[in-house]
Amino acid sequence: MQIPMNTLIAEWVPPPQNYVLLILTISGLLIYKHLSKTKIKDFNVFF
Repeated sequence: MQIPMNTLIAEWVPPPQNYVLLILTISGLLIYKHLSKTKIKDFNVFF
């Protein structure tokens, strides 16, 4: 009972900082790619 449970259970452990940065970078690039392909007139947020 001396080991903290939040370091053992995978659902409670936050992802490493490198993964967070990688996920944000890839998400940003995908959003930029999508927005650069769509024309301003065809851009619809609710589509």
